[in-house]
Amino acid sequence: RGHFEAQLAQELNRIVTYGHRSLGLVMLDIDHFKDVNDTHGHQSGDRVLQELSRLLVHQVRTVDLVARYGGEEFAIILLEIDRAKVLEVANRVRQAVEDMRVTGVHGEELKITASFGLACFPDDATDRGMLIQLADEALYRSKSGGRNTVTMTEPGAGLNRSVVSMLRPVAVPLSGMLRPPVSASPAGALGARARPAAPPAAPDLQKLQEQREALMQSAAPPERPAPAAAPAPASESGRRRNGSERRRRKA
Repeated sequence: RGHFEAQLAQELNRIVTYGHRSLGLVMLDIDHFKDVNDTHGHQSGDRVLQELSRLLVHQVRTVDLVARYGGEEFAIILLEIDRAKVLEVANRVRQAVEDMRVTGVHGEELKITASFGLACFPDDATDRGMLIQLADEALYRSKSGGRNTVTMTEPGAGLNRSVVSMLRPVAVPLSGMLRPPVSASPAGALGARARPAAPPAAPDLQKLQEQREALMQSAAPPERPAPAAAPAPASESGRRRNGSERRRRKA
């Protein structure tokens, strides 16, 4: 399956880059394959898958690619082909599968049928994922319609989906739609919307300088008071005078 998807992406890129012709994708699934395994055993079921693989390779060109897509489902990439030819090839393969006979491990003859879904690029899809989805949906319609049938995707089905997805409205949150109330006066409303916001006022340099000086003064350490001067020593005559005064007081 990984090789199939890589090959499909490469072929789609060639069409887009070099303008090659369209390609067709065929998805097919064996009808009631579980009954084959339950009735005849898984070894007989493996033989059915092997013989179907050989038949599919034999029914298409060497430039085409046949791959097992998963379980009992197969995919075929048809290169350089238009829609009408894709439908013709698918119908031929469907008939070959119905006519195929497989011998089981016990010698019993097994007969199977398959359902087909078809889509084309770039007629129906814009990318690989859309192409596979369209072919798979067509295959489902073949299964629902009775099996052993071929169903082609409606022309441009994937292109129509891409256009619809592009036109689909985008949800907008209500919070982004709500606006603040405006004046009831038309002139006031228009003036509020048209008047530009006033520029910020220039700073007052003088006031800033005063604030700066006040901060510097408050941050400066307090001045310490000057120490008191020591008393000058008394003279000799003063000492004598003080001594006589003290003696006089004692007397």
